[in-house]
Amino acid sequence: MLDSMRQKLQKRPRGVRGLQIFCIIFLLGNLLFFSTGIFMPKHYKDVEIAPIGTELELGEYTLTITSWDWAEKDRAFEIIFEVKDLSLNREPGYTFRFRCGDSHYRYKIYRDLGDLLVVRVSGVSSRFAQVAMTVKAGSASRSIYMDDRTMAHVERLEERSDAAYRIHAVEGKAAGHRLALQQLGQQTEEKNADLRLAYEKLEALQASKADKTPQQQEEIDANLRTMAEKQGRLQNELEDMMLRKQALQAQLEQEEQLLARMQEGGDGA
Repeated sequence: MLDSMRQKLQKRPRGVRGLQIFCIIFLLGNLLFFSTGIFMPKHYKDVEIAPIGTELELGEYTLTITSWDWAEKDRAFEIIFEVKDLSLNREPGYTFRFRCGDSHYRYKIYRDLGDLLVVRVSGVSSRFAQVAMTVKAGSASRSIYMDDRTMAHVERLEERSDAAYRIHAVEGKAAGHRLALQQLGQQTEEKNADLRLAYEKLEALQASKADKTPQQQEEIDANLRTMAEKQGRLQNELEDMMLRKQALQAQLEQEEQLLARMQEGGDGA
């Protein structure tokens, strides 16, 4: 059969054979391009991303995300939760679901230290951008989104002792606080720029009142009041950001002090 096809191709004019080869390569290239998405930019949905340190309240349980590692070579996540269990259950049960688009990823509770829970997720697409996680404990459940820009990128997942996992949890929280401070700093700069613009517009409106009719001055006064309200709102938002920045900085210092004590005590062995 192959010999027959080869003979037919050989009998055809060279230009026709060249066109057929080009069409086959073109079709295969398009198939690779659109089916794998290798060369397509990642798509990020407009959803709220849960930062490291997010607390998931589940009735009598509270799980705090202390670290989320993405190991591309293993195509796996490793997530560490700090656990507060106020229930009377001797063996509390946690159920997770990880989803990216139509894909659902496998998970297992890799280590349960009582106050610390380590979850590993496998089979993750190397092209993922965001993942939705749902966790259920008892009758309560919570869902959050996480993306690859917020996770810690590692080469491979490590085998750790219980003590090393406790240290890594603190390291993850500290790294999360640093990222949050960096993002908050950028937001603060943007808010300061908005506030400066509001001041400039207020001054321009005030200066524009000269040589205006009483009716025009009334219109300008109304615009001044509107702009002053915007300025006041921006000022309040900026003050809230500064308070959050101070609180994050204090939390970061506490985590760094705790981490130093743990490392000095050799808890990572």
